[in-house]
Amino acid sequence: MYRGRADWKLITATKKAVRIAVWGSGDLFTAEAARRMLEETGADAARIARGACGYPWIFRELLALERGETPPPVTLSEWRATILRHVEMAIADKLGRYRLDRPEGAPRPRAPRENGGHPQLEFTAEEAERAAVRELRKHLLWYTRGRRGGLAFRRIAPDLHTARDIRAALDRFFPADGSVPAEVQGEPLQGPLTAEDA
Repeated sequence: MYRGRADWKLITATKKAVRIAVWGSGDLFTAEAARRMLEETGADAARIARGACGYPWIFRELLALERGETPPPVTLSEWRATILRHVEMAIADKLGRYRLDRPEGAPRPRAPRENGGHPQLEFTAEEAERAAVRELRKHLLWYTRGRRGGLAFRRIAPDLHTARDIRAALDRFFPADGSVPAEVQGEPLQGPLTAEDA
């Protein structure tokens, strides 16, 4: 259950034993780690999972490293904009914006059983926003990890219910001007997500 360290030697052994593409995974929390795993194991690709939680820039950084470039830093404005875009897209998803339309003549899925199944819920705008924000809270915790203000933000996360609440919390703990609010100046910094985090 995510404890311990990934044994990349197993990836190496698998790559030597088979003639198909092998994708390596495990403890890839930075682009540098993914690059190192590819070099050490000979894997054909890296599968990044928890390393992208709250840090989607890992993919951009890995591409830059593969090109021999220095990855650009993530600016505060980019970080804030990404969080707010994630919120916006999650709400739109709850409203059905990204729902796929079935082509004419395609088989219809079987209707949910009365004793189970997953009916498609139709939300009002307010219900969609509240449902999306509730589901996003774990992502918000990942986004704020390793930043001064993250601990204070995580303390109030259960009280965030709307996109406006999230924006207000970002403004409170991570002001757009880059200043450090007095209430978080003494806050210790946590490191980034690691293999030891469940």
